[in-house]
Amino acid sequence: MSQHRLVVGLGDRRYRVERPWGDLPSDAGRVSDVTVDSRGHVFVLLRYDPLVDAPGTPVVELDRDGARVKAWGADMIADSHMLACTDDDRLYIVDRDAHEVVICSTAGKRATVVRCPGEMGCSRRKEARWVTTQGGAGRPTARAERTSASMRARASA
Repeated sequence: MSQHRLVVGLGDRRYRVERPWGDLPSDAGRVSDVTVDSRGHVFVLLRYDPLVDAPGTPVVELDRDGARVKAWGADMIADSHMLACTDDDRLYIVDRDAHEVVICSTAGKRATVVRCPGEMGCSRRKEARWVTTQGGAGRPTARAERTSASMRARASA
């Protein structure tokens, strides 16, 4: 029996894909995004369809070996769309249906929220160090770091 290995490249680096990997909940929704903090812990953002899926826990933290450390966020995130971790270990979670970007610690403690109530490009907001981009319904779908006052990121959902 031949063994197939999947290797992907990113720049000069090569990564071996291991499947399955990580202790995700048995009722896990679809993986929406993944990020890694400074400790090497992996944060998986799960998306649940409210019309067909039972409610679930959207953020799962895994250690370097894939063991589940904890899961949280059910009371914080309505529609998991995007996840990013900053160099100082803050998580930015885009909640598309709530029209907001939730900023929290890697322990799941909510620090602040940038709200984008139906407007295009909430980068005008002073507190938005990160620029959110909206799809046709005015919902945030991604983020980009602002490097100048005139920068505005645009992307389609």
